[in-house]
Amino acid sequence: GSPGSALVDQGIRSAFSHGSREQIEVHNEYVEVSRFANAAYQQDLADFLRRKYADRKVDLVIAGLSTALDFAIRYRERLLANVPIVFVAVDEQEVRNRTLAPDIIGAPIRMDLADSLDLALQLHPQTEQVFVIVGKSKFDAYWETEARKVFQAHEAQVKISYLSGLPMAQLLERVKHLPN
Repeated sequence: GSPGSALVDQGIRSAFSHGSREQIEVHNEYVEVSRFANAAYQQDLADFLRRKYADRKVDLVIAGLSTALDFAIRYRERLLANVPIVFVAVDEQEVRNRTLAPDIIGAPIRMDLADSLDLALQLHPQTEQVFVIVGKSKFDAYWETEARKVFQAHEAQVKISYLSGLPMAQLLERVKHLPN
């Protein structure tokens, strides 16, 4: 998928290849549950993954992003009961909003929207308008709500506009006509 996913994958593979004398197999499953939130699809996906890995000894599940973590937790008993879960790229606030079993661990990240906007405005002090682009998944809606809260403090300094949930063609057309 994305460059971020590729870097995470590379880091995981590097850590496992340098940290063990045994050969460790790493299998990636891009479940895309933020794009396909339908419960029936997710149940079918969980059944498929259970069958796919039925003859393999799985020692660890690594879930990237909160949506994959939620999927892994929801279908854990059906998929890989008692297999520990490590989460990556999950914001600390999202971790606090969940009750996690003792064998579900990770190092939460801190998405600092205010500091990111402050830095952007320092680097571009003539900025008059900021556009926040957000998708339409539950994950995106969460972050849009957070951005609206945090960026409210900047509204006296710059105009903030949100481009939310637009189809890609429409979003590209809108972005093409944004001011410098």
